[in-house]
Amino acid sequence: MRFSTEEALSRGWISEAEARKIKAKERQFEALIGEKKKHKYNAQSIEIDGHKFPSLKEGNRYCELKLMLRAGEIQDLALQPRFTLEQGRRLGNGKWLRKREYIGDFGYWERDKHIVEDTKGYRTREYIHKIKEAQDKYPEIEFREI
Repeated sequence: MRFSTEEALSRGWISEAEARKIKAKERQFEALIGEKKKHKYNAQSIEIDGHKFPSLKEGNRYCELKLMLRAGEIQDLALQPRFTLEQGRRLGNGKWLRKREYIGDFGYWERDKHIVEDTKGYRTREYIHKIKEAQDKYPEIEFREI
């Protein structure tokens, strides 16, 4: 059987100071449970067809691409296609240099062209550098920003 803090206080099982501490902890716990972590750029995530998208814009684009796929305008729709920019390797001083990748949001074929799309609300410095490297390394692929 559980007792509320007020009941435990009224029965003399805990002091006023202990009751205040318990209430403060309860408020902290409720705040943590009720508060969702905010996205860095205030994007709102959404789940569609079992896939979680970090923004509504990306989720909407996925729906558009699904319609285009059904209509036969595009083929082979893929989520999160990965492209290696630099292989991981060990440096002369023994440290390990991690593999670097560009990860697009969507990849598909449009007629005879391979297209990779990124839905962007905000272009970060890292994104700008990686997209330029990917365009240089994979000239046969058309990279698009939506």
